[in-house]
Amino acid sequence: MLHFFTIIILHKSCFCVFFLHTFAAVKSLFNPNIFVMKKIFAFLLVACFSATLFAQIEPLEVPRYVLVEGFSSSSCPPCNAGNVNLKNVLTQHTNMGGNHTLIKYQMSWPGNGDPYYTAEGGTRRSFYGVNAVPWVAMDGINKSVSLGNVLAAEAVPSYLYVSGNYTVTGQTVSATINIKPTVDITVGNNLRLYVAIVEKVTNNNWQTVPNQSNGEKIFYQIMKKFMPNASGIVLGNLTACELVTHELSWEFKGNYRLPNNALSPINHDIEHSVESFDNLEVIAWVQDASNRKIYNSCTAIKGNFFTANFDVNIEDRGTISASIGGTPFESGGLLAPGTIIDFIAESNSTYYIKGWKQDRCEWVDGGGKASNTFSITVDNSLTITTIFIKDCGINFEVINGNGALSASMDGNPVNPGDVFEEGSSIEFTALPIEGYKVKEWKLNGTVVAGNISNNYSLALNDDSNVTVEFMEIPPLPVTVVFNVINGNGTLSAIANGKPITSGCELAIETAIEFTAAPDEGYIVKEWKHNDEVVADNTTLNFSIIVSEDETVTVEYKKEEGINVNNLLSVELYPNPVENELIISNAEQIQKIIISNTLGQIVKEEVLTGKNIVVISTQNFPNGIFFITMKSFEGYEITKKIVKQ
Repeated sequence: MLHFFTIIILHKSCFCVFFLHTFAAVKSLFNPNIFVMKKIFAFLLVACFSATLFAQIEPLEVPRYVLVEGFSSSSCPPCNAGNVNLKNVLTQHTNMGGNHTLIKYQMSWPGNGDPYYTAEGGTRRSFYGVNAVPWVAMDGINKSVSLGNVLAAEAVPSYLYVSGNYTVTGQTVSATINIKPTVDITVGNNLRLYVAIVEKVTNNNWQTVPNQSNGEKIFYQIMKKFMPNASGIVLGNLTACELVTHELSWEFKGNYRLPNNALSPINHDIEHSVESFDNLEVIAWVQDASNRKIYNSCTAIKGNFFTANFDVNIEDRGTISASIGGTPFESGGLLAPGTIIDFIAESNSTYYIKGWKQDRCEWVDGGGKASNTFSITVDNSLTITTIFIKDCGINFEVINGNGALSASMDGNPVNPGDVFEEGSSIEFTALPIEGYKVKEWKLNGTVVAGNISNNYSLALNDDSNVTVEFMEIPPLPVTVVFNVINGNGTLSAIANGKPITSGCELAIETAIEFTAAPDEGYIVKEWKHNDEVVADNTTLNFSIIVSEDETVTVEYKKEEGINVNNLLSVELYPNPVENELIISNAEQIQKIIISNTLGQIVKEEVLTGKNIVVISTQNFPNGIFFITMKSFEGYEITKKIVKQ
């Protein structure tokens, strides 16, 4: 089983509130602290994710700590029983080696609310639009608390380390927070660092107005103060492998006061509500303030210590061990700054050591072939990874003649039988003779789907054989006719990037994109292709690949009172999109269908009336796609998105 270690292994898992409709059946909540010194993933979902992660020769993803934000109140009856269930869920997650960070905000309702309510907690409530407690967000998304949901959130790739240290001197909390991305992150001033001081255990929350307490006696991970405030620190764009450090401090003023309830919250300028300054800790996270996406989080380490973690890129390729002054050292342990760690790696079978990487990022030794030993002086929390790779042979040829095939790497010619290190990128160019074109590419005897171009790129992961086969191009063009049935709108078409007219002649396998433009008050009734109705398409777009004489028609019908504005308010972002497409104002959407420029459906999903929906596009190839959104009333609208 694969495993990998987090940048902060001394993780303290506490608990937050579970999402319930107010006063509905209660099924979740809270848990005491558990210290974890080593993370070993024992759950299949996480193991599969790890396997994908470390299959990369250049590992970029880092362990994710799921940020669980809970909104609750000691005057909320469902919150008490909910905390019990969340305790069980997060305890199970921790015992499985899971990563999560918790912060809890006490609210000013129901009734007169919790005595530890603060204005900053109210700011986070407004940020998420919370209107009932208990309520929980996992990495910025409102979810019910279940082990499956926690594991699913943890499996979302992260490309950003967050780590830190803190001290408590008297009533002053000081923290150093480090941020280090493994890729460029360019979301501008929307990217924020949030740093909060929490009290791990409090006991006085239950002393609310008589008859308003929900019966809870112990409360966990209660937010006491943001540093500097709940608006966060603007980070701007981050550059891959560049460390960003923020030094923060907050002095709790005056003496302790227990408010009667949320109607007289603590005034941080003159007083505080910290029950024990020995019981404070600091958590931090990086979040996009525009769409609530969280990049990663951490629980800072108390004192001047750092975690040192080590692993290999793919477990069955070799091993790594470490020692300090000859004494064995376990990954995830705490060390004082200036400590020298010595590493030894041993490769298996045909693999060799390409080099050593720090924080899944920069090479600190190697890059070609490296020694099996490496030493580093600890000056921050770090993760050292040994990169094991192998050499791969490449062969290539043309099947049945009618052209030639060449290959290159970094602009240099490649010959059949050459050997390169794993991960090398080989570019192939097919050269068909006149009158022929590429019929298909094959990799190790399997057809490369969707590629009939003259070019093919291959990242070597094993010994590989590439072939190309050519086919004769039909000599005569075909005729394409298109029009509108019964009026009430127009129909246009584009081929090879240019508008075409009905009756034009085109070469076989030309891609054509048709666009319907109904008059006001009309929508698409149906498309027909060669007199056959196109099933399940009443969008404004239809695409074909020319294979014979083609006829395309569209017919319109009246809208029959459907409110178009219900879908016109829907927003899609980011666009271009990488791994996740966010749909906002999505309450009216009943179903989405995503298709490529060939009209092929690549994703279809039924929605449930939520305001914000996140659609995974991680497995989409780069290119243009069309997303059709259908309302509950039967109306639909289509928009274009670009995957990059």
